[in-house]
Amino acid sequence: VQNHINILQLAYSNHTFYDPAIIADYYKDVHSNSYVDVVQKLLINACQIFGISHDFLRASSFGFDNSIRGVDNLYLIAKNLGSRVYVSGSNGRSYKVKERFMFADTPISVVFHDFDYPVYMQQNSSIDFIPWLCFFDPLFNLGIDRTRDIIFSKPLLRDE
Repeated sequence: VQNHINILQLAYSNHTFYDPAIIADYYKDVHSNSYVDVVQKLLINACQIFGISHDFLRASSFGFDNSIRGVDNLYLIAKNLGSRVYVSGSNGRSYKVKERFMFADTPISVVFHDFDYPVYMQQNSSIDFIPWLCFFDPLFNLGIDRTRDIIFSKPLLRDE
């Protein structure tokens, strides 16, 4: 954890909206040796930073057969939660998510979230805009309010 904090400080400490308290909040109470526990805690902390309400369920809590993986597992989770629509990332097209969900015993509609990454001025960037960096990049370049606007903007959802 300390290595990550040091890297973030090195990369962003001279940015306009840099705030070490946000980094501390992100890594707060991350003490587990379990990868799943650490990731879940980091997600919870990130949600708190941005004011996002959340309910987390682990796939293991459903008691499914452990041999069920991938898209089949996603379908079972969505079905057991009573979902009528499943929102997939754009890469779900490659994994045939729509086909699996549409032709199941209980069909569930699938839409794809194609995130249109907004271009903004990145401090210390000597090259063109670099998309897909962690949330700290827009946060420390734009501030919390503009980053929240990006997070809460209406998603681009497509059927195909």
